[in-house]
Amino acid sequence: MESVVSGVGKSAVSAAFNTAIRSMLWLCAAPMPCSKSRDATHCQSISWLSAFFGIDADQLQTQRPRLAARLFSEMVALFREGVLSPLPYRVFTADRVVDAFRVMQQARHIGKIVVSMTSVLPRIEQPLHRRERITFQKESTWLVTGGLSGFGLDSARWLAARGVGNLVLVGRRGMDTPGAADIVNEFSAQGVSVLALACDIADGGAVKELVAHVQKTMPPLKGLLHAAAVFDDRLIMNLDAQSMENVLRAKLVGAWNLHQATLDVPLEHFVLYSSITTAIGNPGQANYAAAKAGVAGMSRALAQELGSRNITVNCVAPGFIDTDMTKELPDAQREALQGKIALGRLGKPEEIASVVGFLASPAASYVTGATL
Repeated sequence: MESVVSGVGKSAVSAAFNTAIRSMLWLCAAPMPCSKSRDATHCQSISWLSAFFGIDADQLQTQRPRLAARLFSEMVALFREGVLSPLPYRVFTADRVVDAFRVMQQARHIGKIVVSMTSVLPRIEQPLHRRERITFQKESTWLVTGGLSGFGLDSARWLAARGVGNLVLVGRRGMDTPGAADIVNEFSAQGVSVLALACDIADGGAVKELVAHVQKTMPPLKGLLHAAAVFDDRLIMNLDAQSMENVLRAKLVGAWNLHQATLDVPLEHFVLYSSITTAIGNPGQANYAAAKAGVAGMSRALAQELGSRNITVNCVAPGFIDTDMTKELPDAQREALQGKIALGRLGKPEEIASVVGFLASPAASYVTGATL
């Protein structure tokens, strides 16, 4: 087989073999093969070679761009001359999209079905609010879970820059977290009092002890920001109960524990982080997306419960963020993430963290419990 193909460099093969040999020969052909059969009976067993020429237009543009340009120019000229004509089509307005699908389902159309949006404009009514620079009381305390690294740390920095004078940064290892001492010194140099504490946020009893300690040792606790997360990335076929539990407990159970531990605390803000992965997914992170979706749903329930206490509850669903975690991803996976983003780049943590200020403002009351 190789001797037959090698003489023409796999770009052209002329041969007369039986069906089985011809099938194997096709596998040896170069990309974008063309086929022609003089005897249709020989091609019936290979249905995709029967009586037609096949060209992969996508591959043609990348592998043979000059040929593609010439062919498309010739086609455009034929359309202009009226030799070729577009496929027939039938247009449905957007409010008749159900009818369009029924016609397609029943095969009552010739050519294409087009759903037009020109005659149906969406009506979006949203109150206009003036966005002002948000500041917080100096003698107030915010508790930030996951606050010693990644997005949680960037959020804490944003809060400090907006006037918060006291921060409780919670992580699984507390001061044993690499770089924790430098983080505390960084905030101290800005005049911000910081406690770096270790706590398993999924342990309800430990969270209650944490909140009690903060109330005894720090100024009034006014804000909670839940950014803690556990990652156990696996393809969905490899997920098991333990993998799901690990991720759900840190994010979903942790949020509930914070709520339960602060029932008697006069909070003003409760901010939870969800993720855009709940809408568009991310390879290997089905458990993470499930946890974030649960947080988004919980925020709505908490907003209804805490609204009577004038506590603003919001859930922020940021896009893919350029953090230490994403920087450690393999190049191929990082490029895949960027390919999902309209801007073509990962968001900066400070850009996403600034949303917290808008949600924590009185002007954001109309989106209480919403996911942005």
